[in-house]
Amino acid sequence: MRALVLAALLGGLPCAAQVTLANLANLRSSPQCAQRPTVGAGLYAAIVAQRASGGLTDAQVLMHAASRLGFGPGPHGPLTLMKASDCTTVFVADELARQLAALTSAPVDSADVTEVRNRTLALTTFTRFELNTSVVRQQADPRGVELNSWGTYWYDARRQLSFLKELRELVGSQSRSATGTVDDRQLALYEVLHELWLNHFNVNTEKSTTYYYGSDGYPMQLGSALGGTFEALLVKVLREPGMLYYLDNASNRCDPVTGVASNQNLARELLELHTLGIGPEAGVYGQADVEGAAAALCGWNAHPYTAVSSGVSGFVYNSALASPKTVRVLGVDYPPSATRVEALAKDLAKHPLTRTNVCKKLVARFYAPALRAAAQTACETSWGATGNLTTVVTALVSRNAFWAQANYRNLQRSPVELPLAVARAQGVNLIDLRDAAVAGALTRADFAPATITPDEVIARCTALRSTTAHKLLDRIMQQSNTLLGAVRTEVGPPIGYRLDGAAYVSSAFIDDASRLGLEVGSAFDLLAPAARRDLGSPTARTALDQRRTSSGSNAALEWYVETQLGFGDVVGAAGSQAFVFPAAQQSVMRAVFANTASWAYHLNSSTNKRSHNTLLGLTLGTQELLWR
Repeated sequence: MRALVLAALLGGLPCAAQVTLANLANLRSSPQCAQRPTVGAGLYAAIVAQRASGGLTDAQVLMHAASRLGFGPGPHGPLTLMKASDCTTVFVADELARQLAALTSAPVDSADVTEVRNRTLALTTFTRFELNTSVVRQQADPRGVELNSWGTYWYDARRQLSFLKELRELVGSQSRSATGTVDDRQLALYEVLHELWLNHFNVNTEKSTTYYYGSDGYPMQLGSALGGTFEALLVKVLREPGMLYYLDNASNRCDPVTGVASNQNLARELLELHTLGIGPEAGVYGQADVEGAAAALCGWNAHPYTAVSSGVSGFVYNSALASPKTVRVLGVDYPPSATRVEALAKDLAKHPLTRTNVCKKLVARFYAPALRAAAQTACETSWGATGNLTTVVTALVSRNAFWAQANYRNLQRSPVELPLAVARAQGVNLIDLRDAAVAGALTRADFAPATITPDEVIARCTALRSTTAHKLLDRIMQQSNTLLGAVRTEVGPPIGYRLDGAAYVSSAFIDDASRLGLEVGSAFDLLAPAARRDLGSPTARTALDQRRTSSGSNAALEWYVETQLGFGDVVGAAGSQAFVFPAAQQSVMRAVFANTASWAYHLNSSTNKRSHNTLLGLTLGTQELLWR
């Protein structure tokens, strides 16, 4: 009884083992949650300590975590901005701690995500060996030559692998609740880091098609090393055939007499981009060091893709191509050996400039410019001998300053993030995608590589592209490509794309971004209307129209933005809300929503106007959209 009384005095129910999505809705908080953090106690302490000097409110903590450690907040489940409390903050701290601990292993997709993948993205379930074997067989078949069926295979494999990443970024944090609704953990730290490292070690798929795709392809291999050391990650990247072909090391051969390498592309980017982060003009290394690294890389090669067996990466060390000489890089001698690249990678990983370079990139992803100097010091201090990546990221997100007002909503989203954030805000969810994938009635079995004919390749790929789940992912991906100015996986320069959205800002970029709310919102109309759970669904639209009829346009607008989108208090002061729309934006929203003539058209109709599409465009097509 005393425990019950004490819990009541604290404003919460008796303590459960931890705050979970399942019990979150039943935990009360006034002002402190009855349940204390478990694995995330240190993170929670940093959040609370920062509040003593004007830190984030509970709603802002959730917004910050979802935007900086994920791809934006979504409206599903009990973990939403309008329901934020100390209990949600406890959950965020524990969930972040769990995701940090899980970085040492690749995440396992939920059953719903797996079903969408297997039915709609069937080519991502192939191993590289299966995919390439089938491609070779199509190339040798006269009918395959006539139809260019192998080209269709590779094109669809490229698209579907991109869609798989997008699928995980959009709904990988979601699960099906016990009642069949959607729960969303909001955080997607693994996917955020995966994108960062794929961009740091950029590979243009147009040049590495045969070694990039399949379930054992480059992104999957890189993703399996996110929580280890930078040294191990670097070695894994250097062993990947996709990288070896992209930067021409597959054609790098050393003269058997002089030991001079024939190609320096990978060696130059290894020093200038992947590790030290400076060019030879800085004076730390010179052309001789580039030549030495290129000679060390001779012999690191790949099997012809037609000879790579299932489950094998394709990497091979070819001693006949290797330099017979001792090579020198940054004053260190590396004698001939099949493992000297590992020795070089180890030395580069522990070089102070590598630590500075990599930390600079991580800090820029997580911190506002004014806070980066101290965060840079914390990152470099936590690096250790080999750069333990989990330790480094933990050090960055567990600092009090990470949860400061000065670090809140002041980084601009990249062209890749923007459409993802819009789609998540509008309510994209794995159950709707799963239902759409099931409705397509396609499975991996339709693509058995050993037996499929060229005509079947064309038919199956066409059928996949016609599924609504595939079309929705494609529509969102196209928005990223438009904003980025290139296909996401086909960025040509080794440096990748700029992660800072501020680098893209122009009148044309703002114009394209301002239409994202409507463009992405219309994409949801591709899904069957009956059971949709997004905020533009017929159910949500009907509720909005009824509000407008009964309470007027202003009240309906406020209700929709505050309770459905959960975006904040459109008319009041900032208070504890995640953010507030500027007065000028409020005026525009009110004026447009009050006038049915200015409402947005339905995707497939020139006369059917949609109030919810108008609101989505007004709320998401603003400066608020650009920030995370």
